[in-house]
Amino acid sequence: MHGILNLLGAAGVVSASFSIARDSNSSDPWADWNEETAFTRKNYTETPKGLINVYERCGGIGHYGPTACSQGIDAMCTFKNDYYSQCLPVADPNAPVGQKPAGPKPAKLSPLVHGKPVGFASAVTGGGDAEPVRPKDVNELSDLLQDPEPRVIILDKTFDFTTAMGTGVIDGCKPWGDLEQNCQVALGLGGDWCNREKPDAPKVQGLEFNKAGISPLWIRSHKTIIGSGDKGIIVGRSIRMMGVENIIIQNVKVTSINEQYVWGGDGLDIWGSSNVWLDHLTVSRIGRQMLVVHEGSNKNITISSIHFDGFTVFSSKCGTESSTSHYWGSKFSGQDDSITFINNYMDHFSGRAPQVGDKNESSISLTHVVNNVWEAVSSKAHAFEVLTGGVVLAEGNLIYNTSIVIDESHGVGLIYMPLGNSGDDLCTKAIGRPCTPNNLLQSGSFNASDPATLDVPEWKDNSNFPVAEAADEKLREKVKANAGFGKL
Repeated sequence: MHGILNLLGAAGVVSASFSIARDSNSSDPWADWNEETAFTRKNYTETPKGLINVYERCGGIGHYGPTACSQGIDAMCTFKNDYYSQCLPVADPNAPVGQKPAGPKPAKLSPLVHGKPVGFASAVTGGGDAEPVRPKDVNELSDLLQDPEPRVIILDKTFDFTTAMGTGVIDGCKPWGDLEQNCQVALGLGGDWCNREKPDAPKVQGLEFNKAGISPLWIRSHKTIIGSGDKGIIVGRSIRMMGVENIIIQNVKVTSINEQYVWGGDGLDIWGSSNVWLDHLTVSRIGRQMLVVHEGSNKNITISSIHFDGFTVFSSKCGTESSTSHYWGSKFSGQDDSITFINNYMDHFSGRAPQVGDKNESSISLTHVVNNVWEAVSSKAHAFEVLTGGVVLAEGNLIYNTSIVIDESHGVGLIYMPLGNSGDDLCTKAIGRPCTPNNLLQSGSFNASDPATLDVPEWKDNSNFPVAEAADEKLREKVKANAGFGKL
C-alpha cells in the first residue's frame, strides 16, 4: 500500500461522563507501528491501539488512526485504493463505502444554532438539542467528535494541534521552485503524486512536516460544532467527514495546516457523506484543498457564508503576480453529489474556486451556485473549473476583478450561468422558476453557458433551490460583511 500508515492511541479520558482509555505511548503515534499485526482479523481485544467499527477507514494516505477492525464480527482492514483502506466484514468484501449511522437522527436543531440551513441540506439537525459540551483541550475535542452519540460541541478557545503529533520527515518534489522562494513543494504522498503527475520535477529530501496536518479529526454522525463568538479556532488539523450523515459546523476557523506543502493536509473534507451544513466558517493557510467533497455519493450538502481566505506566503504560483494567492480552493468530485454553494466569499484565489467534476462521464456533481462573491488580486486568476461530470447552475453571483471566469484547459463539463439584466426563463424547466442573472464586474467574458445543463434529470430529483438576490454592489457588501467566522 502506498502512503504512510500510523497508529494513534485510543482517545483519552475527557470528563466524568465521556471517557475512553488513552494509550500511554500516544505522545509518539508512529512508535509502535507493526505491519504484521496492524491488519489482523483476530485477537482484536489484544491490540493496544484501539478498535475500528465496520465500514470505517483503517489505513491509507494521511491515516494515523487505529488499524484493528472489530465490531463483534469477523472483519478485516481491506485495501480499497491508494487513498484509503476500510474495515469490511469478511463475508461481505464488496460492502458499500460508508459508516453505519450512529443512531436515529435527532428531530430538531439546537437553539444555539444560528439560523436554519438552506438549499439541499435544509433538513439537517446535527446533534439536535443534546446538552452542549465545551471541550477543554485538543484530546477532549477529538474524543467528542468521535462519540457515537449525538453531540452539540461548543468551541470557546483555540485548539492548536500543530505540534500535537510531532513532526515527520519525508522526501518529495519541487515542481514550482524552492521553499526559500516562497514556493509550495510537494510531500511524497498523494498516491505517489510526484512521480505520477510531476515526474520531471526536481526531487527534494528531508521535508519536515507536522503530522497532525495529514491526520484529520474524524467526526461521527449527528454532530453540531459551533464556535463561540470569535474563539472557535482549530489550528494545524483538518476535519474529515467520511461515510457519515447529519453534520453541522458553524462559526469555526480552520487554519495553518502545513501551508508550505502540497499534500500537507486539507481544511475540510467531505467523503461519501450526506446531509452536511458548513456555515460561517473561515478557511485559511492550507497546504492542499481548503474544502474537498469527493469519493462516492455526497447528497444534500450546503456550503454557506464561508470565507475562503486564500492569502498565502507559499504558493504554487510563486514568482508570478499570483504568488500570494492559493490555488487549491474547493474541489467537488464525488460520483453522485447535490451541493448548494451560497453566500460564500473568495479572495486571494488563483483557481479551483471551485472545481466541479471528476472527468468521469458517469458521475454527476450537481452544484447550485448562488449569491457568491469572488474578488481576485491577480490578473491570472480564474474562478471556475467545470470538468466532465460537473453540472453547475450559477445564478445571482458577482465575480469581481477576475480576468478568467472559467478555466477551460481541462475541458468543460456542464455549466449554465445567465448574464444580462433580466431573469432567465430557461431555468424554469430545471428549478421551477427563472434564474437571477450573474454580474461580471471588471472581469473577463463568459461564453461557456450550455442550456443542456438544465436538461440533466437530477435537477428534478431535488428541491430547495434558494431564490437568488440581485448580483449588485449591495450583495457584494453584504456577503463580504457576513461570510466567515466570528460574525454571528
